[in-house]
Amino acid sequence: MNYKDLLAEFKQIKQELDIVKQELDCVKKENVFLKERLAIYKNHKNSRNSFIPPTQDPNRPKSNQSLRKTSGKTRWAKRQKR
Repeated sequence: MNYKDLLAEFKQIKQELDIVKQELDCVKKENVFLKERLAIYKNHKNSRNSFIPPTQDPNRPKSNQSLRKTSGKTRWAKRQKR
């Protein structure tokens, strides 16, 4: 093989590589899009929208977790108001 043949083969391989890179970018974008869509549907069932009993619901608050929000005031400030 002479220099011209090697150069032509190199250009052809480079073009093929560019095409493969473009396809890879498209596949990566599609993969990210599909992962985002899948995350929407992942384990969003609870005892209200499925047949899971409330005691076996994995998304329910634990029994030692309070649902009340803190007011942000200290104990002393609450006592002084009384």
